[in-house]
Amino acid sequence: MYGTSTGRLDVYQALETFVPGNLMWSVTGDHGNAWLQGQVALESAQNYSVSVRLS
Repeated sequence: MYGTSTGRLDVYQALETFVPGNLMWSVTGDHGNAWLQGQVALESAQNYSVSVRLS
């Protein structure tokens, strides 16, 4: 997430075939030239998938 043309990063949790699923975390814009940690709590009694999308 570095640079003037930096867009958006989204993390979704999808149950079964409901894609993209629920937006769990999102960040936009330039956050400097360093790695930053993000954390999301994902809980479900069902199988799920996680997708990360850049735009």
